[in-house]
Amino acid sequence: MTLSWQIHEDQHPFASNETVAEHRYHAAESSATEESAVKDVVEAALAQAETLLDRNVTNASLFFMVTWSPREGALTLSVTDADKAKDAPDLVTCRLSALNEQLQEGGESAYQDFIGKLQFWIKDYLSTSTAFMNYSLVAVFTDAGRDRCQIV
Repeated sequence: MTLSWQIHEDQHPFASNETVAEHRYHAAESSATEESAVKDVVEAALAQAETLLDRNVTNASLFFMVTWSPREGALTLSVTDADKAKDAPDLVTCRLSALNEQLQEGGESAYQDFIGKLQFWIKDYLSTSTAFMNYSLVAVFTDAGRDRCQIV
């Protein structure tokens, strides 16, 4: 799936309360709701994040963090340090607002089903990605904050 990526300097485009100096958000939006289309969007975001690994990974980098924000309906991918406190300069974020509305209407069961699929898609993609394997990063996922990450 082709997404139109736009760069936003110092401001998360989908979370108005998140301002981080010296960060560039590579952002896209999708209206996908069908499972195969959502999977394509997730893979497109992962591919976009891969293109930024060379300039994002430093000696301090440890985690490749994938964050799902149910409030914004956004998936954000970043390279971060061992404390999960300092992100690399380039972050990728993709909002799936139509899917998020569908998940909210579907309740907890629909949400948990989606999270399970999302984690599987991330693991499946990264485990076969030569570009990702060139770096010594641990892939983690969270939908509940940086202190509650799970290895993918």
